[in-house]
Amino acid sequence: MKRVFAHIGFSFAVSMLLLNLINGIKQTLIITAGLAILFIASLAVKKYRQALAVPLCLGAAVFACIIFMFSYQNVANPQTALNNQSAECEFYITSLEQRSDDKYSYTIKTKSINLKGAPQNIKLKMNTKKPLNCESYQLIKGKLVFSKIGDSAFSSYGYWGKNIFLSSKLTHYKITNEHIKSPNKFILESRQRIIKALRAVPGDEGAIARALVIGDKSDISFKVYNNFRVAGCAHLMAVSGLHLTAISSFLILILKKLRIKDRASFIITIAAIIYYCAICGFSKSVTRAGIMMSVLMIGNLFSRHSDPLNSLGLACFIICINPFAVCDVGAVLSVLCVLSLCTAYKYLHPEIIKLRLFKKRRINKAAIYVIDSIALSFCILLYSICANYLFFGYVSLVSIISSIILTPLGSFATVFSLLTSFAIRLNIGIPFIIICRFINSIIISLAEIFSKISFLLISFENYFGFIAAFILIIFALCFIIDKRYLKTAAKISLVIFFAAIISMAVLNRSNSYIYIASDGAAAFCSKGSAIVYGVETSNEYYSIRQYLTSRQDKVEYICAGAENKYSSKLAEDFNCPNLVFRDYKTSVSPDLNFHIKANSNQNSFKADIEGVSFSENSDRKDISVFKNICLDKNGCIDLNEGDIIYRIKGNKYSARRFSVWEE
Repeated sequence: MKRVFAHIGFSFAVSMLLLNLINGIKQTLIITAGLAILFIASLAVKKYRQALAVPLCLGAAVFACIIFMFSYQNVANPQTALNNQSAECEFYITSLEQRSDDKYSYTIKTKSINLKGAPQNIKLKMNTKKPLNCESYQLIKGKLVFSKIGDSAFSSYGYWGKNIFLSSKLTHYKITNEHIKSPNKFILESRQRIIKALRAVPGDEGAIARALVIGDKSDISFKVYNNFRVAGCAHLMAVSGLHLTAISSFLILILKKLRIKDRASFIITIAAIIYYCAICGFSKSVTRAGIMMSVLMIGNLFSRHSDPLNSLGLACFIICINPFAVCDVGAVLSVLCVLSLCTAYKYLHPEIIKLRLFKKRRINKAAIYVIDSIALSFCILLYSICANYLFFGYVSLVSIISSIILTPLGSFATVFSLLTSFAIRLNIGIPFIIICRFINSIIISLAEIFSKISFLLISFENYFGFIAAFILIIFALCFIIDKRYLKTAAKISLVIFFAAIISMAVLNRSNSYIYIASDGAAAFCSKGSAIVYGVETSNEYYSIRQYLTSRQDKVEYICAGAENKYSSKLAEDFNCPNLVFRDYKTSVSPDLNFHIKANSNQNSFKADIEGVSFSENSDRKDISVFKNICLDKNGCIDLNEGDIIYRIKGNKYSARRFSVWEE
């Protein structure tokens, strides 16, 4: 049977994804029992037993269920049980210092937790008000107050995938003279040297260089990072196959120039790949690329051909041994990108090469390159659209165009940024810094230009989830009934896909929306303009910022009950010209599709959008917010359970909660 690892790896990964979406032990037990019965039945039926594909896929799914339940019960639950508890601990820092919102953050590993029944030797995030004056892997004794990071792998923003289930606050501490011996300390110091060297490149250009080389995005300004996201090229700053291919190809080229034999060259390259993955913190995307590239190198070493789908399946299986890694957006997008190259693009590319558009050879080659690049970008977008729906809530169609220019430029910038870091440490960095800054400034400028094509940024409507499920069912039926119908299914799916995109684009522009964050802040969006109210905490700031990014509306006004840094920061992020505190005008937006009024004596906020009224107090308006409770004509909504979006059309509205629209 061909592609054994592809069957095992993809079945294992998809099962893990579904189990994390369900996120319940009882449901997992039922699914495990059902899959186990099907697995036994597939072994009993001769037709399926001899084909091997069905038993392999079902067996991988059963194994995934077992791993998930074991990890949830024995790893996640014992750690999240420490939520809201405190204890004296011995720990050491295993990461570089991160600074945000006037606080310092570290990844630490505990040596002991002085609390009965508490798990020992665990990783967690630690926040402090001041930086710690100590080295990495130096033992510290102190008191930590624990809080859990999310209730599931999806709500943890990828931390569960890194085996981090808790964050903590350090109340008091004492730094000891004891140091923990670990090879990771050498890796961390290497990473620190690269960051320190590239800090010589000033501004966002230097921050981009650090992101391209080792995936450190901590110093990139929100404006630049937002431009990359809207332009659909944020993947350039997440180290993956693109970066690893560029660096390893450059290394192989140098080794060839030095006339080093192929086998020795492959061994050196494999060692370099492993070292580079370690410097990048073994992020899921770079680990996937590292595994696939290492398999390819090993195959060449023994003169054996390696199948890309088999290699990808093996990478998926290894990564998903940690059952929560499948919720890492970088890993999911990286796998889908390669999958599109190995399947859809593999069949499109030869057909495009055969095209003859012009008589002149040069123009023909240029045209073929553009069409081929567009086809590649479209395949990647098509495969990753469900992931965008699941993780981001929007998709940037401009990525089809931006990738043609920014992807090759990003590959070149990655290699040159790495060379710049070496040149700086050799004290010959000035010309490299100038060129590196120039190249990265071009990338930043192009991302900003592409980000302004805002009409190609489309927020997903809820029905897209049903459409995606329907398309998957169509393909599943084709595999079960007759594979000859797959081409027809693909054509039908493309028509449905384009119809969904067009309809969502129309709805995005024709409807108005009210987004209410879990702490009560609100964003009012209509006809390309937005007004924000009540951003006073970090949670509100990040929630509102994420939503505004997904819409790319122009923020006209930001209103707050009192002066605070979060409203000011939001105004700076979105270049808002009007930041209003305490006393509001009678109508702060007379020229927009909003009518906002306020009573400055009671410091209350009222709004009217397309005939639907909103109030921040308990007045019985169409929609009103009081503390963490939202009231509308259908009843009471607890905002502690998550944010809510109201879609308004005329004087009617519907509410989306947990990806479900309720009329």
